Amino acid sequence: MVRRLLPFFFLLLLPFGALAQTPAPTPARKTPLAPAAERRALIDGLGANELPEAMKLLRQNYVDPSALGDPALARAQLEGLLLRLGPGAKLVASSAVAAPAPSEAASPFRSEVLDGPIGYVRVGAINRENIALLDAALKGFVTKKIGSLILDLRATPATSDYDLAAQLINRFVPKGRPLFTLHKPGTKEQRLFTSNADPIYNGYLVIVVDRETAGASEVIAAVIRLYARSMVVGQSSAGQAVEYGDFALGSNYLLRIAVAEVLPAANVKIFPDGVKPDLIVEGAPAGAERERVLKAALEAGGVAAVIYDTERMHINEAALVAGVNPEIEAMQDAQRRRKNPVEIAPRDILLQRAVDLIVTLNTLAPKN
Repeated sequence: MVRRLLPFFFLLLLPFGALAQTPAPTPARKTPLAPAAERRALIDGLGANELPEAMKLLRQNYVDPSALGDPALARAQLEGLLLRLGPGAKLVASSAVAAPAPSEAASPFRSEVLDGPIGYVRVGAINRENIALLDAALKGFVTKKIGSLILDLRATPATSDYDLAAQLINRFVPKGRPLFTLHKPGTKEQRLFTSNADPIYNGYLVIVVDRETAGASEVIAAVIRLYARSMVVGQSSAGQAVEYGDFALGSNYLLRIAVAEVLPAANVKIFPDGVKPDLIVEGAPAGAERERVLKAALEAGGVAAVIYDTERMHINEAALVAGVNPEIEAMQDAQRRRKNPVEIAPRDILLQRAVDLIVTLNTLAPKN
């Protein structure tokens, strides 16, 4: 009897033995800071007495005393301040300010209807002509009963024309709502902007922004999100919702300083960290590739060409009769394009995610 029970005892003991041999979990490693962030964290940890002491020790002991003279320290102090202030202050060459501004024709208005149906509006430059085009497009969407709209602010050049920004916001926000305040710290100067017209469009909005969305377009995104049925998709914007003042530094340079801040209602802050998207999209194109994607959307194929993938051709009876194989041809074409990245069709990842979001919301919405 004992011999019969022994195997069962050994089976019962096996899990406990396995647990005893299981190594203890290692603590999660902290993500290391980037060198610049680590240096800032260390400097921020210095006390009020330690900062001048650090400068004194550098002056007394550094191998190259000439690098710590008054002009060098003044330059380092200005460089450090500009880095810390981010979008709050910039040093610019006077010649750059005097140069003519790029033509607003480079940022035209565009609207179309995507599959869904989904309305699409690319605001372009914020001016009276484009706002009039926006009115016509929105009225067309209402007539066609298009209940979802993508408002693309990425191709909108940075501007501090907050009067026009408020007019554009009026198209989506109920009348009588406080939109934002332009506030100058340290003074009683402030200007309140209020919605003064009934909205044209009341459907659902997905607002698209990226790291280069700056100034008035950031205010448009933040305020519409406050009052309309909407979400922001993309990347954190530039954080330049301010009014700048230019101050001359000699004849060649200007110090551009943020002298007033735009403060939307409900204690929302845009400066200096930007508008934070509800849906963050990583891997969006930047630099020259970003410009290529935005330019492609203005070409004959329109926005749909940079959103939807071209359907792959498959072999069929007609191909067999003709003696061709479209699948092999498609594979050869893809290989050729991979060798020449310029030929790869641009894909707008941010707009793809915006469309995906609307499709998902429409799918999950209760059916009447």
